[in-house]
Amino acid sequence: MSYIDTVSITLTETDLKENKPGQSIKTPERGVLFSEIVWFIEWFSSHYGNTLLFLHVKVAVKAKFTITVDGASIERSVTSDLAKNVRSEGICLLHDELAPMFRDGKLSLTCNVEFGPSPPFNPSIPRLFLCSSHIPTDFEIVVDSKTLKVHKSFLSLISPVFHASFSHDTLESRTGKQTIDNFDFDTVKAALDYCYGHRLKDASVNNIVEILRFADKYDIKDVVTQLESVPTSNLSVENFAIIVHYAYYCSKDSLLQACIQFFMKHQGTIKTDSEFVTLPPALVIHVLKSAFNLKTDIDVCRYAHKNGINFITDHIEAPLIESMTMENFCPAVIYAWECGRENLKEVLAKFFNNNRDEATSLDAFLDIPLETVHASGKDPTPDVYQ
Repeated sequence: MSYIDTVSITLTETDLKENKPGQSIKTPERGVLFSEIVWFIEWFSSHYGNTLLFLHVKVAVKAKFTITVDGASIERSVTSDLAKNVRSEGICLLHDELAPMFRDGKLSLTCNVEFGPSPPFNPSIPRLFLCSSHIPTDFEIVVDSKTLKVHKSFLSLISPVFHASFSHDTLESRTGKQTIDNFDFDTVKAALDYCYGHRLKDASVNNIVEILRFADKYDIKDVVTQLESVPTSNLSVENFAIIVHYAYYCSKDSLLQACIQFFMKHQGTIKTDSEFVTLPPALVIHVLKSAFNLKTDIDVCRYAHKNGINFITDHIEAPLIESMTMENFCPAVIYAWECGRENLKEVLAKFFNNNRDEATSLDAFLDIPLETVHASGKDPTPDVYQ
């Protein structure tokens, strides 16, 4: 059996302009007649000039959530199989498209929800930690001089990496102890607790990404399956750096592509984030090349300079300044004079002076604007541009 319920929401221009980003407004909870369904709508304005609306339910149910702007042709819908106390995907309304529709500072929305049949009973995953207390632990994981006691057979069961280590005559197999250096204690404990069936005490995106990194390293597939959707669905300016780092170095191609698309839309804010500027330059160069179809490192350098991503400019220029090559000379000249890179100009002028005949014989030398060559103080022979 399906159930339909409707509620109206009035947005005010004040809500859009004065509410702090992330500050939400909720309708009263509504019960659906002849069912156990209880629901409400939550909405808030974001940093990016839009309002997001979510359907919340108190029971597991399939729901089609539709928003209609009264007196306009705007209609948006999402359909979700929702678990108990979980919200739907958000419906996004852009402030620019809503602005002309306000009357006397107000705008009415109709929220229609169609609840389908409740999903079949899905039993909770057995909590292994409740079932294994009668079996003593027989292995230790050491992290930051702290110890976690675990079951060796359980680690073998969930991780091919641990299984391989235990199946051979390794130090870990002989001593019953393994030291982990690449992760902090809290991450390893949270990951292993989750494997044992404990609920996550810290379900923040940053913590989940660290758990995913651990699961990827030790090939714990079920953890990846359970949590891999979290980074994609929670990308934000604030957590972009940690998510793109995980996606790039753990070869999560779909997630990396989502990060690249997100960067294209929000680079103006992301590039000033303190975590972004600490990312490995190779990662950022890959993002820039993929996002803006840049072919060479010099193309990236030019883009980074024009857009204030200075740590990438410095990273790419450093080897050019240290050791200029004939291959890089011509594109580097155009870039240096176009962008006013004085240190690089000096290196290029000296390189040209020492390699004049070879440089002027390059086909690419003719692509250098004549005024750039004159500005360097190293005029070519008269017939070069004829």
